[in-house]
Amino acid sequence: MSRAWQAFLTTPPPSITHNALHIQWRYKDGSKVPFIAKKESLRKAEDDLAAYVARAAVGCDVLPLRGPLRETVRFMWAPHGDHAEGTPRIVKPDLDNLCKTLNDVLERQKVIADDAHVVDLRLVKAYATPPGIFVRIEEIR
Repeated sequence: MSRAWQAFLTTPPPSITHNALHIQWRYKDGSKVPFIAKKESLRKAEDDLAAYVARAAVGCDVLPLRGPLRETVRFMWAPHGDHAEGTPRIVKPDLDNLCKTLNDVLERQKVIADDAHVVDLRLVKAYATPPGIFVRIEEIR
């Protein structure tokens, strides 16, 4: 029997994702060296999302899940105007960047041991009620 974790996070999907990076400089061995860093807005979005993940993971005795992993995620925004229930959301943020942000948080909160263990990924970005993020992760053998 495979181990699994799933949750519905009652927070809107983040509007800031892994596009919110910038170059910073630091000194190493007397030379100025560039590195890519997260903007403060991305750090805050990750912290907010981490709080929801942490609450959903409390008391789960199968964590962290280890690979290979199948991950199913549905990012859902509230329907409004021309955007009816169940229709795809085709505006930013990009689905792959949303996933990267979420997986970094899942790893940080020790839901998954390493996001490199995800080998089967299913993503949806749509308008739905209630808005939020549905996540299911299962070990596959």
